[in-house]
Amino acid sequence: MSHSKGMKAYLIMMAVRLLEMRRILRPNGSIYLHCDPTASHYIKGLMDAIFGPANFRNEIVWHYYNKYAAGKRVFGRNYDQIMFYGFGKYPFTPQREKRDKPTRQLLRENVDGVLKNKRDADGNLMYRTSEDRKVDAVWRIPCLQPASQGVYRVPDAEAAPLAGTHHPRQHESRRHDSRPLLRLRHGLRGG
Repeated sequence: MSHSKGMKAYLIMMAVRLLEMRRILRPNGSIYLHCDPTASHYIKGLMDAIFGPANFRNEIVWHYYNKYAAGKRVFGRNYDQIMFYGFGKYPFTPQREKRDKPTRQLLRENVDGVLKNKRDADGNLMYRTSEDRKVDAVWRIPCLQPASQGVYRVPDAEAAPLAGTHHPRQHESRRHDSRPLLRLRHGLRGG
């Protein structure tokens, strides 16, 4: 997509949809929007204008560690972004993932509002063994390859009723799609 008429049309289309999402989002809802790096900085500004910069929670990087990174004069473009905005006391459950190998971590304690390293009665630092960790804002998820199980082509005649519209090109189930993915969590008014 060139960054002229095509990008402007895309952003206008997204603005209309995001305004509607904001209208129907509950006061304690959250929204996740998946986009690729060609539009993410524009989308972030648009979402700040519609949802408010104070409601921005995270920009999640979806890193495809197994995607072929073409190009000799650029870093690999093997990631997408997910913009996350939340309102009020939106539901959120921190996720944990298993570490490759257990690690030793310093124990910490709150002393008069200051986080300090915990020590035993003899003054030695105290440690714990951690086998998992809190998931951060970089998600390492493999890219589905065309030969992967579960990837299949859906002929237009079958896909059109599912999508509710007809698209002239053949539909394909795949991991990467330039269309944004919108997710509302606990968020629709009246629902």
